[in-house]
Amino acid sequence: MNIAPAHLDALKALGYTEVETRFLYIVATHSGYFTARQFLAFTGAHWGKRTTTFWSKLETKRHARMECFPKSGVVYHLFARRLYRQIEKENLRNRRQHSFEFIRTRLVLLDFVLANQDLAYFETEQDKVSFFCEKLEVSKDLLPAKVYEGASGSRPTIRYFVDKFPLFLAPPLPGAPPVVTLSFVDSGFALVNGAATFLTRAGAERRCTRVPVHPKSATSTGHRPRPLWPLPRPRDTRWNIRRVAAIFTRFAGM
Repeated sequence: MNIAPAHLDALKALGYTEVETRFLYIVATHSGYFTARQFLAFTGAHWGKRTTTFWSKLETKRHARMECFPKSGVVYHLFARRLYRQIEKENLRNRRQHSFEFIRTRLVLLDFVLANQDLAYFETEQDKVSFFCEKLEVSKDLLPAKVYEGASGSRPTIRYFVDKFPLFLAPPLPGAPPVVTLSFVDSGFALVNGAATFLTRAGAERRCTRVPVHPKSATSTGHRPRPLWPLPRPRDTRWNIRRVAAIFTRFAGM
């Protein structure tokens, strides 16, 4: 993960330390939400003054809000337009309020990114579109997209890679050249249907590029984040993973 020094300096100018700025950049770019557990794991710190000081800064500057969910814990949401403007990501939807399920998914996604900071991520929609259209010479018409209807009289808006799951270059095996790597992230409640929808959207992209697709998940790296949210029973989880594996096998054979 290559973070522009100018972006880190811009966050430092808001009064954050070096390690805090790096954490805030990753959260704002990939999730918008984080937990105290994730901050502590990232910094290697323990509960106490450090976390209190960090949260006090976020609260005082009105850069984040605390959201509490029964039986699930406390989540911090980076919402301040000014903070996102400092890293030139003012229009990211991460700063808006979202549903409980969206938040769960973003926290799982953040676990993955924090555990795999060595990967070369395409951070924004434009980064992804530019890579496929300019470097791989793929037509925009073949990219996974969703049309949003505007107000009466206005033209619809087409957005690409709307799932906003991590997309990056990584070698599928040690010593192998990097390939385009798509990822699917699920909070544990819509695994099968969500995976099927995701792979259907990715199908056209794979057929037109013929680039090897290497699905990656948090568990495939050996990283097993401690779940914050209630997850399905282990038996159900194993069954769903087998069903998703079958879906991917059909997809890979296209």
